[in-house]
Amino acid sequence: MHPALLRLLLLEDNEDDAILVRLALEKHAPDEFAITWVTQLADALVQIRTEHFDAMLSDLDLPDGTGMATVQAIAAHAPALPLVVLTGRSGDDLGPEAIRYGAYDYLLKGESGGGTIARALRYAIENKRLEIGLRVANEALERRVAERTLELEIANKSLHESEERFRLAILGANDGLWDWDLRTDAVYYSPRWKSMLGYAEDELKGHLDTWKTLIHPDDFAATLRLVQDLIGGLSEKYEVQFRMRHKDGQYRNILSRGFLIRDPAGAAIRLIGTHVDVTERERAHERITTLSRLYATLSACNSAVVRSSSRRELCEHICRIATDTGGWAAAWIGFLDGTTKRIAAEGWSKSMDPFINRMAVSMDPDLPEGRGPTSIIARTGSPYFCNDVFTDEVILPWRNFLKNFGVASAAAVPLLEENRFAGVINLYSKRKDFFTPEVQALLIELSQDISFALDSFVREDRRKQAENALAESEEKYRGLVEQHITGIYIIQNGMFVYSNPRFAEIFGYAPHEIAGMAVPALVAEHDCDRVLENLRKRLSGEVTNIEYEFTGRRKSGTFVEIGVHGTSALYNGEPAIIGVLQDISEKRRAEAQIQHYIAQLEKAFTHTVAVATTISEMRDPYTAGHERRVGEIAAAIGAELAFDARRQEGLRVAGYLHDIGKMTIPSEILSKPGRLSSVEFELIKGHAQASYDVLKEVDFPWPVARIAREHHERMDGSGYPQGLKGEAILLEARIMAVADVIEAMASHRPYRAGLGIEQALAEIERGRGSVYDPVVADACLRLFRERRFQLPA
Repeated sequence: MHPALLRLLLLEDNEDDAILVRLALEKHAPDEFAITWVTQLADALVQIRTEHFDAMLSDLDLPDGTGMATVQAIAAHAPALPLVVLTGRSGDDLGPEAIRYGAYDYLLKGESGGGTIARALRYAIENKRLEIGLRVANEALERRVAERTLELEIANKSLHESEERFRLAILGANDGLWDWDLRTDAVYYSPRWKSMLGYAEDELKGHLDTWKTLIHPDDFAATLRLVQDLIGGLSEKYEVQFRMRHKDGQYRNILSRGFLIRDPAGAAIRLIGTHVDVTERERAHERITTLSRLYATLSACNSAVVRSSSRRELCEHICRIATDTGGWAAAWIGFLDGTTKRIAAEGWSKSMDPFINRMAVSMDPDLPEGRGPTSIIARTGSPYFCNDVFTDEVILPWRNFLKNFGVASAAAVPLLEENRFAGVINLYSKRKDFFTPEVQALLIELSQDISFALDSFVREDRRKQAENALAESEEKYRGLVEQHITGIYIIQNGMFVYSNPRFAEIFGYAPHEIAGMAVPALVAEHDCDRVLENLRKRLSGEVTNIEYEFTGRRKSGTFVEIGVHGTSALYNGEPAIIGVLQDISEKRRAEAQIQHYIAQLEKAFTHTVAVATTISEMRDPYTAGHERRVGEIAAAIGAELAFDARRQEGLRVAGYLHDIGKMTIPSEILSKPGRLSSVEFELIKGHAQASYDVLKEVDFPWPVARIAREHHERMDGSGYPQGLKGEAILLEARIMAVADVIEAMASHRPYRAGLGIEQALAEIERGRGSVYDPVVADACLRLFRERRFQLPA
């Protein structure tokens, strides 16, 4: 079953051009496009509004639309419809102008074949799909950033309003309260203030030194200046954010707000305020910022996927985007070299320039450079995320390098080509714990997008290779056909539309004279109806191909014997017959000569067998005709057993020669009228082996020698000369044994009169299954009793 056809709207006012486009697409992209053809712009716009199309192919100059106005009208009514312009107008600025107004490609009539048109339409459809997908992704990203920003703004506003209402009533609130006596540096820290940093009520002293020991050293000076400005009257507000060390050793982000109390003389005596732990809020803000940058990175990388035309170009774009947009410290992409089993860098960020030549990565786990994250994922196919390069043992060989580079966390994510590992993208961040589950998910999505692009490059390379191979194959095929020693032809609508030089030579014509010639012109009158009928059968679908012979008519009026093989096919989209033919005149003459020689050989062979039989009978005149009759009976039994004619002939020949060994026995024994002595009978029994010895060197097409030696063997092993049993006896010998008994008992012998056919059949019936093969015996009985076979004279 074919996949759903792509619906194509063809806007072309020239019917001939529209037909050419349709034929070209059917030839180069069969079963891919379903074409709807309209001749006017207004009709096209109606079709666009009422029906769905996957792409549109349009001329520029129409009865109701000219030039770029046509493109603008289509783009205005269907901005999401991929449009390719196919026109007869040329000009250096027309293509860019058409693309600027909404077209995806600009093709010239007469210069663009079906393959070019099909590729342009595919690229337009794919690019539009990617453009829409990118726009949807960007819009979703913008909505998510806006939603998160609004949430943060609302939270900040609410927090600000709440914090403005504090003062001494804050004692019952959840914020940490502090009260600093500026005259003694004694400070009251509320229980919540202490618990916020992980301490119990009695663990911290009520003095300013406590705060000084807990604040981050880098934040102390700036915070102290704000306090001094407030006391000195340079500032009316105290609000600052700094870091304080938690009991667990980690620093927490603290928002500190306060107000100053002065005595009646205006001297500052107390500074009272609150601490709010904003660590989680900062983390949330940092998370939103990070994700926003990552979504922007993903969007930019998707654009690079669409724009890049090669793997190296894509890798360079991705690494630049990772540092410029994503904020990573460094990035590089490498691919597996199947020969060296190493990962070779193909793209990297500018920050990696001083180090990239030192990035030795191997697949071999026994080497130091084969134990890092990149090597591990090359072997496992799973991504590797390290959130602390100073504690991860896998990073140990590169720890000093990363430390000097200022890197705190690293990631390596596999890239696939056709679902197989191909390479890896490596990313480095200066922030510890940067690769959260959300970041990891986005990086995996990025790797999938890159892998999709890699698959596209592979498909494009294969397509180009296939096109080149096809072109090369067509060229080779054309040369082969033109120079072939066999005549090759194409028939369409009853006429020859193509023939190679050999075809024309066979019929005595020049190659250009065949084109357009009707088929009967090259066929002898007595064969014309048969040839035309064979053409009709193939074109109607009754048969696919036919091989036959006919008499052809040359240009000179002479005749030639032709052997032809033709097959129904499509040529230029229409039914046709494609075939080959040869001049078989010499073959016919040779076949006739061969048949004559075969007949002579068969006649000579038959006469030779007859001579041998005659010589044997001359030694034993009392059994004259025995061999011949046995041969005929054996052949008749073979026919009853469904032997083919050739195998029956073998039985006949074997029957004629089966007793030829009797020539070694004295004639007085052969013609003795009385009972034979035991010695004489042993001599008689030796004729079977003697027959074999005489015949074994003759290269018969049948096992004649074995039949002669085994025709006195019996199924129960009581026969001679070898005492064979059952299936060990050749089937033809088992047939000959039955035929020999029938003829011997029914015919006269020197020592007795003939016993008759009924007594002979009774003997076969008696020995069926014991001394005679049951199948052969049954066939013999049917032959005489049901088919009324008569003994040969």
